[in-house]
Amino acid sequence: HFQVPMFSSQPYWQKALGRILHIACFWIHLCAGARKSSGSVNIYAAGSGLDMLSQAATVKEIMEMTPIENPHLLYLGTATYDDPEPMKKQTQGFSDAGCTVESLNIAVSSPSTAALKAAFERAHIILASGGNTLYARDRWVKLGIDNMVKQAMENGTVLCGGSAGGILWFDGGHSDSMEASSYKVVGN
Repeated sequence: HFQVPMFSSQPYWQKALGRILHIACFWIHLCAGARKSSGSVNIYAAGSGLDMLSQAATVKEIMEMTPIENPHLLYLGTATYDDPEPMKKQTQGFSDAGCTVESLNIAVSSPSTAALKAAFERAHIILASGGNTLYARDRWVKLGIDNMVKQAMENGTVLCGGSAGGILWFDGGHSDSMEASSYKVVGN
């Protein structure tokens, strides 16, 4: 059973795009499940992280992608500059469902490589926030997180997120992150 939630306050084009992205998300989920025994990639990409990842059905679908009963979730809020409000909204359902949630705040701080690797090794699910795709990608590359994500993906870790958090797992995607008002220069 698969539901495509729509929000009446969205303009028509956003609803249509949401449907397309949700169908693509479902297709990725199905393909990943069909190839699970052959070292498949497990990505759950949604159109909107705040809306989709706060829904119980979405949380359930993502948790079913890992064989771990009470998985460890690593939250990367880089695209929202580690704002705690989106983190709370996107991870509460996972906490309620039995996940241990860890947030890796790297928008400004630069933890040691050992600390970063340890956080990734603990994760069964990695959730990236929506927000500024370009900023998050720049920070991930600067800190070597892009390589850690690739290693986690190859190890079968579930990667999930909405909007920027759905794009960041791929080599490219459409984003409005070059908009000067959305890109903050922070961090070291």
